Amino acid sequence: MVGPERDVTSSESRADRPEVILPAPRQVPTVDVHSPEQRADAHRETADAVRAEYAKAAMDRSDQDVERSGPIHSRYPDGTAVYEGDQPRKITGPDPNADGLPHTVLRMDTINNRVYKAREYGEGGLPVRDIDFTHPTFPNGGLRPNHTTPEQHLFIPNDPDNPRAGYKRGPGQPLDQQ
Repeated sequence: MVGPERDVTSSESRADRPEVILPAPRQVPTVDVHSPEQRADAHRETADAVRAEYAKAAMDRSDQDVERSGPIHSRYPDGTAVYEGDQPRKITGPDPNADGLPHTVLRMDTINNRVYKAREYGEGGLPVRDIDFTHPTFPNGGLRPNHTTPEQHLFIPNDPDNPRAGYKRGPGQPLDQQ
C-alpha cells in the first residue's frame, strides 16, 4: 500500500520523508519459490509494475523546473538532473508490515516527483534486486559509461552456504536480463 502523501517544505530533510511501500505484484507460493520460472515471472511482473508507476510519475511531473546549479548526482532518461544532496534517502530495509512476504520498497524522488529506485524483497525479507531509474553522472553532469536506465542489480549472497552472512549488490545489467 502506498503511504500518505504530504506537503514537504524545502527546510525538511530528505531523511524525514517516507518511503513508499508496494505490495508484491502477486502472491508467491511457499513451495519452491526459487524455481527459475517463478523467479522470472515475478521479475517480469515487478518490472512491468515499476515501469507503469515510473511512466505515471513522469507524466504527472510539473513542467515548472526550478533553475539549479551545482554538482549533478545522476540523471533520469529524459535528462532531468538530480543534484548532489537532493537524492532521496537510502532504503533502510524491508517493510516490517510485510511480515516476511515478498514486496517492493520504492525510493521516491519528491523533488522531481518520480521513482528513483526500487528494491525487491523475497520471502523472509531477503533482498532480491535493486532497480535504478537514474543514470549516474560525473559532477559536471556527463553520464558515466557502462550504465543503462533502468538498470537492475541482483543481490548475491556473501556466503552461499550461510544466508545470515548477508548479501551484496551485484553489477548493473539491463532490467530484463536474468
